Amino acid sequence: MNKQDVKQLANEHGLYVQEETIKLNESGLDFQVAHAKDAQGRNGFFAFHDVPIRCAQLKSNRKCLM
Repeated sequence: MNKQDVKQLANEHGLYVQEETIKLNESGLDFQVAHAKDAQGRNGFFAFHDVPIRCAQLKSNRKCLM
């Protein structure tokens, strides 16, 4: 996923981000995070799963946020 993909996906969900502020972080094992600012300059982030996961399979985590 690149910056244009993040912006397009956000727009499809009614979120408008400043493309030049998008910073991608791919350090997660099964997800990618994008930090960005919206049209009003507020900070936010998006988390994208690279592979489907289930809470039951995450033995090392105490809880799973959906």
